[in-house]
Amino acid sequence: MAESNVLEFPHHPRVLIVGSTMGAGHMTAAQVFGEHLQRRGAHVRVVDYLALPRGPFGRLSRGVYRFVLARIPWLYDWFMRSWMRHPWAFERVAAAGGGGYARGLRREMHAFGPDVVISTYNLAGQLLGRLRQRGQLDVPVAVYVTDAGAHPYWVAKGADLHLAPLEATAEALRQMGAPRVDVVDPLVAAPTPLNQEQARQDLGLPVDEFIVIVHGGSWGVGAVADAARVVTSTGARTYVLCGNSSRLAASVTQLPGCHAVGWTDQMNEWLKAADVVIDSAGGTTCWEAIVAGTPIILHQPLAGHGRLNAATLQATGLAAVSYGEEDLALAVHRIGSSRSRQVVHGVDAADAVLAAA
Repeated sequence: MAESNVLEFPHHPRVLIVGSTMGAGHMTAAQVFGEHLQRRGAHVRVVDYLALPRGPFGRLSRGVYRFVLARIPWLYDWFMRSWMRHPWAFERVAAAGGGGYARGLRREMHAFGPDVVISTYNLAGQLLGRLRQRGQLDVPVAVYVTDAGAHPYWVAKGADLHLAPLEATAEALRQMGAPRVDVVDPLVAAPTPLNQEQARQDLGLPVDEFIVIVHGGSWGVGAVADAARVVTSTGARTYVLCGNSSRLAASVTQLPGCHAVGWTDQMNEWLKAADVVIDSAGGTTCWEAIVAGTPIILHQPLAGHGRLNAATLQATGLAAVSYGEEDLALAVHRIGSSRSRQVVHGVDAADAVLAAA
């Protein structure tokens, strides 16, 4: 790190990581971060931001977010664009509802006694930053940004360090007021050592066909079934990873030539087996595909953060973006013809945090 005196920890620090089950990506990043830190001798505890307040408030928040994202996406997009224009107003709203989360965090702090606290979720980062600013948190705070697309909700005023997966993301966060941002490798599981043929054999897939994976996230949100229908019409063998969504699985089984796959612990094998991955959020699975070297298309990106992620990944050449059926079919054909690959290179996030130890 350029300024090794910014964060100072003991040689075997106690690290509290605040993830979130608001979708799978934030918690995945927290768990991977924890594994990296443990390998370097740190004592780690990972907690769910939504589980910090007592009672059902966290679960209700997750339910409302999921409903709005799936059923009223225009409202979520308006909310995100408004926060971009007036971050101070929305930060005050977020702070006004943070009492239960702050009390839960203090309980975790008291029980674990961390030397540093890390957030992989935007609202958790803002809470930690506020507590740090007020002098109510006397240990360093780092915020890992899971998105490629920068947004003011990722800027945690008072945090000692922000970590971003791309230089373009880091520069945008600096312009939004983050005082120090380091670029690190995406926090995803290491890709499988299997080659494509081995991965297909492991999953029982044909080894000599053009295979496209359509991913709907853990909630099955987005134009997933439509994308699968279009891809299958191009002659590709199509598998839809439906996550926990039985509704999506039922829709996919009605599409000729499409194969529905439920929740799987073999995501790395699926990504390596694919010739193309189609996603809509630009989140963890997108980063896993990029790290694995599998071309990715973001089709009809989700409102709000999905569109920001798509714009950034397209601008940096890490993903193609399609908004219509013809665009998608053409992108699949183009990738199938070129097979060009681009991989993100950075430093390990754990090294960035522990460099001063």
